[in-house]
Amino acid sequence: MGGWDKGNTPWRRISQSEIRKIAAAKKKRRKRGRAKIPSPPQPPSFLPARAFSLAREARHQFCSK
Repeated sequence: MGGWDKGNTPWRRISQSEIRKIAAAKKKRRKRGRAKIPSPPQPPSFLPARAFSLAREARHQFCSK
């Protein structure tokens, strides 16, 4: 009646390998669609962050004279 012998079932059993393939394809699609946003350059770790702002301010004052 439901077509069990013909293979017309409303659902079917999915093997573990099929689940892995589907998950890998979804992951690949997500990775491909994501745009890379460049991050700002990081200052060298041996100088404190305020040293860069002080240098930038000094350079700005020097150039504006």
